[in-house]
Amino acid sequence: MIDLSIDSGIAEIVLNAPRKLNALNEDELAELSQAYDDAAVPGVRALLLRGEGRAFCAGRDISAVDPANDDAYAYLGELVAPLLQKMAAFPAPTFAAVQGACLGVGLGLLVATDVVYVAEDARIGSPFAALGAALDSGGHWLLPNASAPTGPWT
Repeated sequence: MIDLSIDSGIAEIVLNAPRKLNALNEDELAELSQAYDDAAVPGVRALLLRGEGRAFCAGRDISAVDPANDDAYAYLGELVAPLLQKMAAFPAPTFAAVQGACLGVGLGLLVATDVVYVAEDARIGSPFAALGAALDSGGHWLLPNASAPTGPWT
């Protein structure tokens, strides 16, 4: 589901599950984290993150989640938050190309990226905001620094 390619110093990570709007389950979050590790090599000068199909990332893939036994704290604290921190600390400038749905965890991925290109059809947000809950991806932790340049290229 996560595709990584590196060509001429540009790494491209593609969320490639368009049938499910690139929603991410636990295994796919680990795969995405590994892709960032694999892309953080000498010679990579920039990284592009994009989603295949009509959505960037519709958030968490809840198709196999059992609400009675779901450990949301572990999901966020052990999987999502470390990934977002890794993305924000990537050693080269990062770019996201966002189209369609960019919700929940997708919003977190967007906020952890340096520069975001947004298509006219993009729908960005957190479904949990309507319930009065904090952003579900943990991405809100990154918001205060979202406009501050970081990294060795500044």
